[in-house]
Formats: sequence, structure tokens, C-alpha cells
Amino acid sequence: MRKIVLVMLIAMAFVPSLKAQFDVAINPIDLLFTKLVISAEIPVNEGFGLEGDFSYNWKFLDVEGIDVLGLTAMGKYYFNPEVGIDKFYIGAYARYQQFKSTETSETYNRGCLGFLVGYKWVSSRKIIFDSAVGVGRQLLAPTVVEGDDLGPLNFDILLKLSVGYRF
Repeated sequence: MRKIVLVMLIAMAFVPSLKAQFDVAINPIDLLFTKLVISAEIPVNEGFGLEGDFSYNWKFLDVEGIDVLGLTAMGKYYFNPEVGIDKFYIGAYARYQQFKSTETSETYNRGCLGFLVGYKWVSSRKIIFDSAVGVGRQLLAPTVVEGDDLGPLNFDILLKLSVGYRF
């Protein structure tokens, strides 16, 4: 009984923030490069939002046979927001990617942490436009084959240009 009451109290604590707004977006530019990115953001308070991205790339770097599944979590601090969480922001992100070869069934995991800056516009019809750029460091790396140099893969670049709707 105590567990049920505790769960209900925790759920009720989050209800007011969920009623305020909920942003859902898609990255149309990535669709041109065989990648689907869907994101959702909720406000934690008036100047801070949490966003989660799901991505699936079915032809990584234009190479057949490599699929990439990705999850990204972002915390964003908004400076002078006007309509909920909007305008200029800075934040941090954590990204996990799983590379899978459809030919050899080998799987590689990659994890990164980084910082980002961006800007979110919200129209009067609740259409959102979000752009961001981020740079991070790779922490969880694919298996290194002897003689390989992963030099440029030791850092991560986040580029975001998305269009969506605010509920």
C-alpha cells in the first residue's frame, strides 16, 4: 500500500509540468541522408527542458549493410524564454549509438558526452523550429582493431535542425 501511495505522489508531482507543454519534432534534413530522427521535449521548469531523441540510420555514410540505432538525452537551459521553453539555450547531452552490420552481424557500441548551444523558435500556431550545434567526447568506443586509427572518431559532433509541433 505504501508503494502505491508513493508512486501516486511521484506521478502527481510530474502532472503539472506535463500539462504545460510538450514538443515533438522531426529532422527533415536527415531524411535526405537515410536517417530518421524523432525528438520530444518537456519542460522541467520555466527555463529548463529535457529532450530525448531517437534515431535510426539504415544506410550509414551511404554504405549498404550498416544500420545505426541511436538515443540522445539533452538537458537545455533557456535564457529569457518567452513562450515556455524557447529562444537561445545551452546544454549538455549524452548519446548512445549501436552500429550493426547486416552482413556479418557484428555490433559495435559508441557513447558520447558533450555540450551544445541552440535556438528554438515557436510560431503563433505552435509550430517549432529548433537548431543546435554540439561538440562532445567519445567515452564508449567501438572495438579497436590492431593497426586501426580511430583519431577523428574520438570526438562527437551534434548537428540539429528540426521542425515540430508544441502540444
